[in-house]
Amino acid sequence: MEEEEKYRRAFKLIALRSRSCRNEALKSINAPAEMLPVRYRAILPLALRDPEAEWTDEEREMLLDLLAPPPMGEERTKQVNIRLSPTEYEVLRARAEAEGMTVSAWARKRLLSE
Repeated sequence: MEEEEKYRRAFKLIALRSRSCRNEALKSINAPAEMLPVRYRAILPLALRDPEAEWTDEEREMLLDLLAPPPMGEERTKQVNIRLSPTEYEVLRARAEAEGMTVSAWARKRLLSE
């Protein structure tokens, strides 16, 4: 199965199982192919932590298999730098921590969401 199709099927499964991630997963099904891995990395951790979602071991394994690092041609080489006050940074850090993410991953997820 083609990688793009694997992401789209995973988003369908997330939409079926995770009420809290349903809307984002449904929007992601029709996202451009280049955005699928980005959106997936943002949505999957939230879906797996959804206390109302019931995942089988096979579903978890299939979903986690798609989290492989990006191919060599898709390495993250560009940076976006912003200046924050210590208070602003602490707000971001706390929000990222609450979602079990690093500040960079959390900011990337927020900046790239539609």
